[in-house]
Amino acid sequence: MKKAVIALSALLVVAIVVIAFLLGRQSSKPEAPASTENVAEETLEAEDKDNKEATTEAAKGASTVANGDVAYTVSGSWESNGMTATQVNAIVYNYKTSDVNNWKVEIDVPSGSKLEQSWNGTFDLKGSKLTVTAVDYNGTIAAGGSVDFGFILDTKGDFKPENTLLALGDESITVKGLGGNNEAPDDDDDDDELADSDDEDDVEDSKKIVLNEKDPVKVHGELSVKGTKIVDEKGDPYQLKGVSTHGIAWFPEYVNKDAFKSLKENYNVNMIRLAMYSDPNAGYTEDMHKKVKEGVKYASELGMYVIIDWHILNDNNPNTDDNIKRAKKFFKEMSKAYEDYDNVLYEICNEPNGGTTWENDIKPYAKKIIKVIRENDDDAIIIIGTPTWSQDVDVVAKSPLKGKNLIYALHFYAATHKDDLRNKAVTAIDSGLPLFISEFSICDASGSGGIDKASAKEWFKLIKKYDLSCATWSLCNKDETASLLKPTCKKTGDFKDSDLTTQGKWILSQYSKY
Repeated sequence: MKKAVIALSALLVVAIVVIAFLLGRQSSKPEAPASTENVAEETLEAEDKDNKEATTEAAKGASTVANGDVAYTVSGSWESNGMTATQVNAIVYNYKTSDVNNWKVEIDVPSGSKLEQSWNGTFDLKGSKLTVTAVDYNGTIAAGGSVDFGFILDTKGDFKPENTLLALGDESITVKGLGGNNEAPDDDDDDDELADSDDEDDVEDSKKIVLNEKDPVKVHGELSVKGTKIVDEKGDPYQLKGVSTHGIAWFPEYVNKDAFKSLKENYNVNMIRLAMYSDPNAGYTEDMHKKVKEGVKYASELGMYVIIDWHILNDNNPNTDDNIKRAKKFFKEMSKAYEDYDNVLYEICNEPNGGTTWENDIKPYAKKIIKVIRENDDDAIIIIGTPTWSQDVDVVAKSPLKGKNLIYALHFYAATHKDDLRNKAVTAIDSGLPLFISEFSICDASGSGGIDKASAKEWFKLIKKYDLSCATWSLCNKDETASLLKPTCKKTGDFKDSDLTTQGKWILSQYSKY
């Protein structure tokens, strides 16, 4: 028994030593981490704290994020009666999720300024403040939508619109600097990569493009207007799918046979529109007639149709004495030169604007110029501009001109012109008025804003439904959204997909689908 006690005592001593040893080892370790559950709780608490702080900061910032903006584009300036005339185009954006029923813009201008022309708004110039308010037809800006206005201001020096106050309903927003300080939701895509690549309406691979006829004019002959449609010499509906040059005084290098040929062979283009600005302040001289004739020559050699465009714009009213005099001389020369050509169409006033009306201005002018053309060419199609930058086709439908092969211009820029203008087009067509979309783009009306593919798709549905002919703006590499060529493209012909802007790729891909 004693031996057993001694043995047990020995075992206890050994056990105590072992436990002490183990405890000593444990105490020499770094402090054990908290359990996984505790770590997760602490992490979530920290993240929650950060999120709350970020949310608080975002909430603070949200009160300063504008619900709208004004984007300006200075489209040109020139000397006028000892002052500098500047044309400004503006777009008012509504970023709200609800419609805005009224808007007003206040612009700081130099003292002594004079308002020469204005459009799409009510303008009041007092001292150094130009106030623009909505008119009846553009007072409401849809949620996420926009409206445009413009003016020509005479100043004693260079002018850029700055320090603007925008009122959208009851909210006032300060916009500083050319183009505004609030970024609009970007509807545009990078020039090198198109979004929505899986959309059946987006760009197709070049190999899938259906090429046009080798010689469209030889196949379809002289075109005419029948009802609301353009038809070929067989009487079948025929759509012109065209590209408009930019002003040939500024971008004459693109009026060449190689440029037209690549558009025809690679992108199904069957028509070229030669845009010659009619205003001497925008580059017009009689020397420009030669460049127009070069363009007609190249298009004719390629079997393409061609529009000779008298590009009324800054000179807003075609019915002034000077404009009528120049137009008569120009169209007399052109109609005499091309009276026997089956591929030439005449556009006699691109975009009448600045309060120019159908009954008082455009219609009387058109009668005079049509008479000049018909003295030489009795059956070519003549395209007639309509009020408000060739948009008020519904007004013209109430009192069209009499005569054969007359058709009326409708222009749209998809990000600006949406259901309202599409409804005008349908109203006019349903009234029996033939329409020709002689200029369009899928960006906004300034030519420099974002692309609106949703609106563009609706426009192309209309184009296909009513067999409308069209010409997209514009063949050049100007650094603006509406250009077909990238600013980095230095080529003047043999264009490939890699040379095209987002707009260029999208629009030209549509030409292969109908």
